[in-house]
Amino acid sequence: MFDYFEILFQGWGLGETPSLLLADLSVLLLFLLAIMLSHLVARRLILPLIARIVAKTETDWDEVFYEHKVFHMLPHLVPVTLLSSFAFSSDKLNAFLGRAAAVYVLVLALLTVRRVFQAIESIYNRFDVSREKPIKTYLQVIFLILALMAGLIALALMFNRSPLTLLSGLGAMTAVLLLIFKDPISGFVSGIQLTVNQMIRLGDWIEMPDYKADGEVIEMTLTTLKVRNWDMTITTIPVYALTSGSFRNWRGMQESGGRRIKRSLLIDMRTVGFCSAAQLQQLQRIKLLQDYLPARQREIAAANTAAGFAPEQQVIGGRALTNIGVFREYALRYLQQHPGIHPDKIMMVRQLQSTEFGLPLEVYAFCADTAWVNYEGVQSDIFDHLIAMVPEFGLRLYQRSSDVGLIVAEGVRQP
Repeated sequence: MFDYFEILFQGWGLGETPSLLLADLSVLLLFLLAIMLSHLVARRLILPLIARIVAKTETDWDEVFYEHKVFHMLPHLVPVTLLSSFAFSSDKLNAFLGRAAAVYVLVLALLTVRRVFQAIESIYNRFDVSREKPIKTYLQVIFLILALMAGLIALALMFNRSPLTLLSGLGAMTAVLLLIFKDPISGFVSGIQLTVNQMIRLGDWIEMPDYKADGEVIEMTLTTLKVRNWDMTITTIPVYALTSGSFRNWRGMQESGGRRIKRSLLIDMRTVGFCSAAQLQQLQRIKLLQDYLPARQREIAAANTAAGFAPEQQVIGGRALTNIGVFREYALRYLQQHPGIHPDKIMMVRQLQSTEFGLPLEVYAFCADTAWVNYEGVQSDIFDHLIAMVPEFGLRLYQRSSDVGLIVAEGVRQP
């Protein structure tokens, strides 16, 4: 084609140099025009045809590839296929354009591989195994290796050198490369450790106070981990920080089927005392205590008789029922029959060390529903009931008033 234009312009009476220049310019303009037209035809004809074919197939994997624009790279190959039909006057320019075309194809191939990897990851994430073993980190590592190889080959093409020659000169740059790729290398090693040991998965609820992270893992890449916190903010954590530091993973709680309830009621110790006969008779009306109180009274009476305590001396030195002890038993029995409490896990109501704020009576049990909203509902339901039942046992809850030196209990101020 170049020869045609050169002969044409020389036939018009132009000199050799102007003819060569105009011939090169004409070839360039035709080349650009051919690129534009062929690229337009490819986008208007080839891509719609591929879209129709993809829509008719039974599998949806090809649709995923189309959505990630893997096939959209085809029109970009048009300039390379047309370049072989065009030549310029300079052999060096033709050789340079040939090498540039090879680099262009290399870049296109690398971008295509990246989109293919994205499509593969999207397909893989449809399976349940993706939550336990995400592959995004591995795909990123493979792409990083391919990018380094492509960069090395591109340099070799542009400088017209062998890739092995360039590789031999990389030894001195190893330290620099390690410094540049420190985070990807650390992230890759940490990612393998986290994945192999199943320390973290997509969807896990983790806490990492150092990074103010408290929420669900939504993405794990080669260098970073993204956590959607419960306030809907996003926290980004370096992957290597998960292995070099510490974090809490709530997956064990979710898989166990029980979420711990550990909360205390503060009892005013001035209301703790022995139960009178009238009080025991009143408590006998409570259904959960109807079998407990008579059996417990007989047991205590037998123990006091065996120890030599007269009935009027049993309170002094002997054994007797206390209102807080009966309330503790009632709370335990209430937990045992509550439908929201896991029956097969540890369950107890215990006293903790008394403080200036009263005597803590702690409820320790596991909710059968680990979902946050449902868990809070069960926990609130239990303590709503226990707080309302406290006065029935002659007890009061401790509550500090805004007035110094006053305690508010049951709506009555006590000095």
